[in-house]
Amino acid sequence: MTVPMLEHVRRRVRGLAHLVDAPAARKIVYTDIAEDHGDLTEVELKGLPVGTDEERFKQKARAHLQTHREQEAVRKLRENEQVTAEDLAALEEVFLTEGVASAEDLEQKRAADGGLGVFLRRIGGLDREAAQEAFSGFIADHDLSADQIDLVGLMVRYVAANGLIGIRDLYENNLFSSRGVIDDHFTDDEIDALEVVFRTLRARAIPDAGLAA
Repeated sequence: MTVPMLEHVRRRVRGLAHLVDAPAARKIVYTDIAEDHGDLTEVELKGLPVGTDEERFKQKARAHLQTHREQEAVRKLRENEQVTAEDLAALEEVFLTEGVASAEDLEQKRAADGGLGVFLRRIGGLDREAAQEAFSGFIADHDLSADQIDLVGLMVRYVAANGLIGIRDLYENNLFSSRGVIDDHFTDDEIDALEVVFRTLRARAIPDAGLAA
């Protein structure tokens, strides 16, 4: 059983949740307990984000990606070319110099899933022609119906706007709207082939990831 099939079953079962009997009502217990706050002391909270506010960082980074498309790392991310560690290191230096991000911001993104490259791809999107090219092999290798080609077009537009796509996006973001779920339109083999396209898109934003990402 494939991941998409399991997701399809999950969605169907979720629709039956309203049939489950509600738990018995519980008696509400009220308490009146005096609180002794004691002396107030200042403590340092660990693990909270420091430096630039994340939303502000996103806005500054997005603006930079839009106005500096000629920079090597920015161009590669937009055109779905493989980025290198050197590309991202150079971009980090620019971000620090121009006040786009703090060292703490960059460290957090490097440690996140996919690293800085995936973060920037998501907020910057992908060139429309590059998105179309990413799916061209899938279209060429499969005898698709007009309906399937139209749905691939929806995926292309989603990738152009969001930079990346995954099987989960096909379910959770209502990409197919009223057309149902991906299982209704593509075979298991076709879905597996689409997942290869999705993984490749992501891998191109991760230095040295290749198809292993």
